[in-house]
Amino acid sequence: MTHAAPGTEDDEIYDIAPQNPGLLVAAGECDQPTTGRDVCLARYRVDGPEHPRTG
Repeated sequence: MTHAAPGTEDDEIYDIAPQNPGLLVAAGECDQPTTGRDVCLARYRVDGPEHPRTG
């Protein structure tokens, strides 16, 4: 398990999909204080850490 914090503790992942060999993409919602609920995507390596080009 890894931690990524694009929003607050109310963030939710709805789906995870394989991208390239060794990468996963997680899609969901992030609770942003200034804009409310936003769509968020995060890319991870299969060994856990967030991919360095996510952002």
